[in-house]
Amino acid sequence: MNLMRRRRALMGSKKESGRIPSAYQEVEWVGVTTPANTNSALISLNYTPTISPRVEASIKMGTSAVAYFWGNKIALYQQNSNTYANFGETSASYVAKGVFGQYWSTVDAGKIVYVNGTSRKTFADYDWSQNTENFALFRGGTSTFTAMFQYAKLYDGTSLVRDLVPCYRKSNGRPGFYCLISKTFYTNAGAATILQKGPDVT
Repeated sequence: MNLMRRRRALMGSKKESGRIPSAYQEVEWVGVTTPANTNSALISLNYTPTISPRVEASIKMGTSAVAYFWGNKIALYQQNSNTYANFGETSASYVAKGVFGQYWSTVDAGKIVYVNGTSRKTFADYDWSQNTENFALFRGGTSTFTAMFQYAKLYDGTSLVRDLVPCYRKSNGRPGFYCLISKTFYTNAGAATILQKGPDVT
């Protein structure tokens, strides 16, 4: 099972030339590298999971950051070098110590949380049918955080609902993510300078 997840992560991180519209330039990552302490970096992905959400991603997070990813009920974040996750309830559960620390990690987070192919946490079942929270990235709240994504795939049950490619809009250089599923460019509602981007993918 862990080997299969690692293979999927490698496939998810593979760059494919020309897979997004010519109005956008794919980059190696998009994220927040200067600590932010508001939700101005938040990117709403305009999808509300109602089955059993799961996220696959390649992430780099700061060791002392506090940052919600996905939403309050489906989240992963780092605090004082400890990693926490949510699944269903809004209160977080401890996952592991020192999992992240300014290096790239592959994550598969849902009912079971895998980090770099290793199972770290299993949550109880939860009824998602009445959920009203959207998926989101960079949900910072009042605490500072840094985080970058090389890719992110969001599932509702077994359905892939968001397949996010880091990029920027060529017309104004605005960083964000182009979704191969919804055919939509997602960026933050706050200042454009909050988000940074890595080198172009050629």
